[in-house]
Amino acid sequence: MRKKEDLKKKDVIFQAKPDAIPYNYRISYKVSIICLMMYICCGRKGCSLIKLHLLGAALSNKRYERQLIKYLSSSIASDLIVRFDPTVNRALEYAIADEMIGIQANGSYKLLEKGRNLVKAIMSDKELLSTEKAVLEVISKKLTDDKIKKITEEWRYQDATN
Repeated sequence: MRKKEDLKKKDVIFQAKPDAIPYNYRISYKVSIICLMMYICCGRKGCSLIKLHLLGAALSNKRYERQLIKYLSSSIASDLIVRFDPTVNRALEYAIADEMIGIQANGSYKLLEKGRNLVKAIMSDKELLSTEKAVLEVISKKLTDDKIKKITEEWRYQDATN
């Protein structure tokens, strides 16, 4: 991950492109979604990178969303894997550089005041990101560190042989 100072030093230039960029790849959308995920699903203690990727995958893929919700209800994660999305990492870099998100000593991410203010503005508009808010409310705080550990352990050793 790039250092916060490096991101601040470089000028970000927005130029019109001949092709439209899908909304889910726009940095403003991803930063907003990550702040929203942290606000609804992570609480004050912070959020691991794996949790952010799990939540991001659930928001971008209906099938994955159903699998994750089913796992949270039954604790059977046989076909659930962690899907790593580079746009989540990139959005985290921008959110950190913009001081919306901070990194704690234990390596987890924490929503800062600027990020909380963004989320409050998003939450005050009932129509804005309504689908994403609904999914995150269903998942809420049910995706605990223990459940994430179980997912990653099953995923890592699923195809391992002695």
